[in-house]
Amino acid sequence: MGALAALQFPTAESFAPNTAFVDENGTPHTLQEYKGKVLVVNLWATWCPPCIREMPSLGRLASYYKNGELKVIAISADKKADSIKAQEKLKELSGGALEFYHDPDMGLPSELKVTGFPTTIIYDQNGKEVARLMSTTEWDSVDARSMLDDVIKNVAKNK
Repeated sequence: MGALAALQFPTAESFAPNTAFVDENGTPHTLQEYKGKVLVVNLWATWCPPCIREMPSLGRLASYYKNGELKVIAISADKKADSIKAQEKLKELSGGALEFYHDPDMGLPSELKVTGFPTTIIYDQNGKEVARLMSTTEWDSVDARSMLDDVIKNVAKNK
C-alpha cells in the first residue's frame, strides 16, 4: 500500500466540521454542503513543496471520479494576499480539474487539528471521517482508488 500505509484512522467518531472556507469568488462553503458524496479534503499551500508534488495526482483523481460519487476539495492555507497566486498554481498543477477553495485564516486546519501540510482527510457520504494522511501519496494510484471505491461501496450498501 506504499504511502497509504501511513493512513490514520479515527479512534472515536468524528464528523466534518461546519467551519467555513471560501471559493474563488469569496463565497463561503462548508464541508456539510457535500453530504452524499465521499470527500477527499486536501489542505495545502503554495509554500509547501510536498503539497505541490502531490497536487497533480489529486487533479487526476478528481477527473477519474467526475461521475459525482466522490469530490476532491483542495483548500489552500495561503495568506489572503497570495490568493490569486494560489488559485493560478492550483489550476496549473491540477490541469484545471480542481476548484479553488481558500482558508487564509486557517480555521479549518485548526478545527481539524492539522499539524502539517499536506494533510488529506477522507469523509464518507454521511460526513464521517474515515481516515487521514499527514503526508503525500499518489492519490490516483490503484491502491488509493481501490480504498476510495471501498468507502463508496461500504456506505452505499449500509443505506
